[in-house]
Order: sequence, then structure tokens, then C-alpha cells
Amino acid sequence: MGERDQGLFVFAFWQNRKFSDGFIRFMQRLFNGVL
Repeated sequence: MGERDQGLFVFAFWQNRKFSDGFIRFMQRLFNGVL
């Protein structure tokens, strides 16, 4: 695994985590609106 591939993997993982955090926040806001 090259250094460039590792960087791309980390970038994809970070993007995915950022999306997950935003999705969780969105779901919490949705539940707060329902309750």
C-alpha cells in the first residue's frame, strides 16, 4: 500500500465520518421535533 493510497483511504474515511456526524445530528433534530 503506497503513501498516496493511504492518504486517499484516510480522506475517504474522514469524509464518511463527517457525513455520519451530520446524519446523526439530523436524526437527533428530527426526533426532538417529533417528541
